[in-house]
Amino acid sequence: MPEPLSRPNDRSLEGIAGMYVAITPALYAWARCRIPPNQRGRVEAADIIQETWLRVLPKISDFDPARGNFRQWVFGFARLVLGEVLAGQGKIDVTAIPAHHADLLGTITTASRKAARNEGVAALVRVIHELDEVDRKLLIARGLEGTGHDEVAAQLDLTAQAVRKRWQRLRERLIERGVSEGLIDVA
Repeated sequence: MPEPLSRPNDRSLEGIAGMYVAITPALYAWARCRIPPNQRGRVEAADIIQETWLRVLPKISDFDPARGNFRQWVFGFARLVLGEVLAGQGKIDVTAIPAHHADLLGTITTASRKAARNEGVAALVRVIHELDEVDRKLLIARGLEGTGHDEVAAQLDLTAQAVRKRWQRLRERLIERGVSEGLIDVA
């Protein structure tokens, strides 16, 4: 599968929205796994997706593919949004959305609803919850967020080579269990 998330050529709102929609299932699975059980109901994965989109939009011109791909860039916003929401500081203000962005918010809402009903996403979330702590952190950081092996190695206090090998084996197990390669960053 080609990596459409690193192509900076289409900076139109529709092009960026298309790239965002492509990673929405992974973002939804990530949010489902990162929202603590005692916060579910108060904090919804779909809200994280929409708030992240609202944060990404005004910063599109800051995206630099030389510093990482689109997926990594968006997940950086998502981590900030989730932290703010869990701290009670983040809130979606739909009245602040410019009119020309309103239709695109509908596109993102539709994509997040599809992700919520997607059996592949549900299967991935189940698998993530079944993993041991190190593999769960590896899958979230490497497979969903697209974080590089070296950075994941530092986070997990492992060598980069150990992370590469462990990721390779975990990725193979995920595919054997029916997790779509489109949901995880397979690099």
